[in-house]
Amino acid sequence: CLLSRGLGDVYKRQVTDSPKLYLKLSAVLERSNKIDEALDVVDKAVKLNPEMPEAYHKKAMIYFMSNQIDEALEAIDKALELRPDFANAMATKSEILQSKGDMEQAKEVAKAGIEINPKIPFLYFALCKLQKFTKDDPYLQKMIDLIDGADQFGRMQAVALHYSLFKALEDTGDYDQAFEHLKRGADLKRANSVYDIAAEMHAFSEIKKSYTKERVDE
Repeated sequence: CLLSRGLGDVYKRQVTDSPKLYLKLSAVLERSNKIDEALDVVDKAVKLNPEMPEAYHKKAMIYFMSNQIDEALEAIDKALELRPDFANAMATKSEILQSKGDMEQAKEVAKAGIEINPKIPFLYFALCKLQKFTKDDPYLQKMIDLIDGADQFGRMQAVALHYSLFKALEDTGDYDQAFEHLKRGADLKRANSVYDIAAEMHAFSEIKKSYTKERVDE
């Protein structure tokens, strides 16, 4: 009993002393739309390790998803200050800059990230919204080169790669291949989405019953 209690105390200390676990918890809270709680948890990670760029990156992503753009930009700049070659953070910064309408800087940041690490699909996803592609575009070729190993990046990165290729190939007029990548990306995304069409139809039916013309008129 004493041994199990001691191991339990050690486990608790590991949890409360681990910034990485706080970041995982923040992701769960964010998906539950508990934004303030998610940010509080990220701040705990930052307090434990103020030099951890991943914590500021996570903070920027939470701010961005909750439409707090200036705060997101401040956090992502801190992440890149701590690690200038943080290519994933560059993809996030490009998206944030696009939301502010700063398209030229967003393009520069995405291209700089690709120069650092050309194997991150999110960078191409950011870039594909900022330029029109031609058949001899070197960035198109870089994306094509990644396709065979797309699964290694994780599902959402693979989705981003297929959607990026859809946009690029549509630009070049290769519509059959473009649609193929659109479908592959959509199939991957659908497999990761929890959606019950029967439950959705039931919800619509209940809304119709509740909000009759007479009730709306009232």
